[in-house]
Amino acid sequence: MTIRSGASAKRRRERSGVPGKLGRIRLKGQALADLRRQCFTRDGWKCVECARPVSWATGHMAHIKSRGAGGSDVLENVRTKCAECHHAEHNPKAVPAKAR
Repeated sequence: MTIRSGASAKRRRERSGVPGKLGRIRLKGQALADLRRQCFTRDGWKCVECARPVSWATGHMAHIKSRGAGGSDVLENVRTKCAECHHAEHNPKAVPAKAR
């Protein structure tokens, strides 16, 4: 009988590519760029907070449930934000973007 450590089991789940109990989806490279393009297209190339138009260079793909909190890189968990709104989300003491 082999006893597996918790760390190796966690790595196996993360590599599985299936969200939820089996692990989180983590994309890299072209797959992440494709997800970003799908997100921007779905949101009409506008920030979901302030409706400011974004471009590939100025837009941010923001996670609804952060990757650090267990969120996955899937279309249902991302949204388009402008740099100001995304910055305001991560810095709550800053002046809200809508007030600018």
